[in-house]
Amino acid sequence: MRTRARLLLLSFATGREDPVAEADRCTSTADARIGLCLAAGVDIKDIDPALGFDYSAASYERVRASWRNLARVHGFSHFHDGPAYEAAIARWRARRPDLVVDGWLGPEEEWARRDPV
Repeated sequence: MRTRARLLLLSFATGREDPVAEADRCTSTADARIGLCLAAGVDIKDIDPALGFDYSAASYERVRASWRNLARVHGFSHFHDGPAYEAAIARWRARRPDLVVDGWLGPEEEWARRDPV
């Protein structure tokens, strides 16, 4: 049973040779995400119809708090965390520019995340 589950996961991870099957998988994943968002009470206008992501103000605050917690607990590494941090802010700025008004990290973390001189 364990081997079968592992093979099934590997087929999902690497089985992208058929573009029709891949498109169907992506659509099904987005539909599942949309269903989960609706079940959680997210307003339909705050859900990305193509990907099924929750772009509500509450979701934005959770993501922002998560980055602040990461910087507070583990420290912020420009090399390891910087690209993902910048990509996350860019994704939110593209979808909800009204919410992104400043950096997500506090002033002391923003200073600490800059490259050393």
